[in-house]
Amino acid sequence: GRISVFDKLQKDFYKYNTKGDVIIQGDSNSRLSNWSEDVTIEEPDTIDSESYNTSEGNRISVTKRISEDTRKNAYGNAFSQFLNENKLLLLNGRKLGDTTGRYTCHRWNGSSVVGLTDCSDSLYSNVISFKVLPQSWYTDPCPTLTQIKTNKLNNPNNKLDTTDTEKGHNKFKYDDAGAANFR
Repeated sequence: GRISVFDKLQKDFYKYNTKGDVIIQGDSNSRLSNWSEDVTIEEPDTIDSESYNTSEGNRISVTKRISEDTRKNAYGNAFSQFLNENKLLLLNGRKLGDTTGRYTCHRWNGSSVVGLTDCSDSLYSNVISFKVLPQSWYTDPCPTLTQIKTNKLNNPNNKLDTTDTEKGHNKFKYDDAGAANFR
């Protein structure tokens, strides 16, 4: 059920958080409405100062979230608790490129914001933009694009560690049996 999914997500977060900043992106089935994290929220004076580190050390100031989705569900309650406990910040409805919290999923029965992207609070100020792209004709979810400022890729001594990602599946079949396997 719901608890085991978030237990697994918590274990994965602990594992990767020890290696550096974390970004979690994908369809969480979590509807959060206009919920914002339990952090100090200060509106920026200009769009260029959307996020910044303050002189008080690790505290970060972020803009308040906006969302086109007005509903919150049980997964949203659990996911919001996970975000607060792990000091993760949502990009949807907050970063340049998606300041209105655009819908990320369009289905026959309505639209929602369930394609969520969040990151470590220490990475937040390096996220330049987050965009929800137009839906393609053959899928429900909209693709998203996150632009992150980094100099790590320019260093020839950095090596990409793909050990954990090489075990993943190239494709996932969405059917009744596939849903059980995914869980």
